[in-house]
Amino acid sequence: MTQRYASFRNDGSLFQYGNLKRNLAEIKTIKEKDGVKVFSINEEQYTDLQDNCDASESSGVVTIIKSAEWLENKNNEAWRKIREERNQLLGESDYMILADAPVDETQKQEWTTYRQALRDIPQDYDSPDEVVYPDKPE
Repeated sequence: MTQRYASFRNDGSLFQYGNLKRNLAEIKTIKEKDGVKVFSINEEQYTDLQDNCDASESSGVVTIIKSAEWLENKNNEAWRKIREERNQLLGESDYMILADAPVDETQKQEWTTYRQALRDIPQDYDSPDEVVYPDKPE
């Protein structure tokens, strides 16, 4: 597993982050001469930094800062992926509601209900994290 790091200026603001090519102790020795503190960070923190979050350090604790704009963009991207998945599921089931579909009226109604539940996902859920796709009819 790749070890990640973040370095901070004396005021606690983010200086840089990346993959460790040397061990953490060596990097700390080099950077601290320039007044920069270096800390190991976990994969989630690294990913957040790559996603343009900011970070700060205080008393040795690295804190990821997610702005309202960043959170809104993340939320919009999550909804986009959900709509994409939903549209694919709708497309895959189009043939089941055609007049000549190989299903009886009860099955056709189950497919109609399933498809309506898919279309209602954006209105039925407040957060993309809460979305549960309906079960496909048998």
